[in-house]
Amino acid sequence: MNNCTLFPDGTWSSCCARHDRRYENKRLTKYQADKLLYRCVAKKNKLIASVMFLGVTLFGHYWYKKANDEAHNKHS
Repeated sequence: MNNCTLFPDGTWSSCCARHDRRYENKRLTKYQADKLLYRCVAKKNKLIASVMFLGVTLFGHYWYKKANDEAHNKHS
């Protein structure tokens, strides 16, 4: 994964990196990981957090599946 995919890096980049790791570790559902991204980014900028949350909600399923597939392949 590459942090803030399709979104410019900013003060929220560390939130994006944690979000990517949460997609990979499978301990959280996609929604839980996305909600934690929103909360992290909202501490820095609520408007950006809302736009990101909308983006990952609408378009993040591909990335969630890809991260899980890659994580599974590492352990196979």
